[in-house]
Amino acid sequence: MPSSPGHQDTGGHSTRRRRPSSKELHTALVIGRHAVELSRLTGVWTSLKIVASVADGKGTVDLGADRVVLVTPDLSIPGSDNSTQYVHHPNGVLLTPYTLDLEYEFKAVKSILVQRYATANRLNHTTVDPPDAWIGRVASGYTYHELLEALSGLGLQTPEQIASAGIRLIKMQIPLSIDAANIGNFARGLDEIVIVEEKNPTLEWLVKDALYGASHQPRVVGKSHEDGRILMASWGILDAGAIIDGLRERLSVRLSDRLAPPAPRERILIPLAVERKPYFCSGCPHNRSSKVPDGALVGAGIGCRSCSWTRKGSERQRVSLLWVAKGPNG
Repeated sequence: MPSSPGHQDTGGHSTRRRRPSSKELHTALVIGRHAVELSRLTGVWTSLKIVASVADGKGTVDLGADRVVLVTPDLSIPGSDNSTQYVHHPNGVLLTPYTLDLEYEFKAVKSILVQRYATANRLNHTTVDPPDAWIGRVASGYTYHELLEALSGLGLQTPEQIASAGIRLIKMQIPLSIDAANIGNFARGLDEIVIVEEKNPTLEWLVKDALYGASHQPRVVGKSHEDGRILMASWGILDAGAIIDGLRERLSVRLSDRLAPPAPRERILIPLAVERKPYFCSGCPHNRSSKVPDGALVGAGIGCRSCSWTRKGSERQRVSLLWVAKGPNG
């Protein structure tokens, strides 16, 4: 992969990147299998978000045919008798008035079937559940594993230690399908729930909505503290280093004497002995694949395609459909 000039950062929570474990890579394959099955059963479009550190990671995973046990939920159409089972019939007609029927089917039928599937297959399940829990943590996917890493940095390294601190955890593997009963059961007895998620507070809003009007409503925070200060950043990747300070502040209310002291935040920059411009790997076919006339306007895609901007002259690469050129005369 391309190398960059400058310095190599080797320390500090704010920049350290944890290598994904084999368990995370295995989880991506398992959830992918569920995504295919869910789409086949209900006809919904499914997708996976895989961050770069997982996509570029490596590990050993079990690819046995029995590695995933798929549970088919109750597919009876909501509001009908149990004998009427939903069967998806693909249809490419996406014009009005048919789209009105599609919208109704998605809202009134498919969304409920998705929740049933998530419940039957325990895709959104509590992973640490002490009976005397006072605070809960909600996270999904890669962020969940970063949450565990942050808790480890606070001295809570095992599920037993997390449970003994009164912390309840739930892993949301299909975060956009919220079962209010599941969230209500997770919230039982808690004083506070902290939502750990990247970017927008989507999961935070859904959890608050699920608990609204319930007999027990713990305090729910995510992107900000009660006074408006930032708790979880809404930009960049939310890794353990970006999570740990917020966790420490919320947990210190009861656990200040049990938490590990903050680690030194000083960055150690090691000067690189050799500096060179980012460039293609040796033998890469993208190294030389196209030339354009002088004065032409060329746009390159992201990734190693951007290395083309560091080369001399007007030579540019051509990769897939991300290469666009405009001649000097229009």
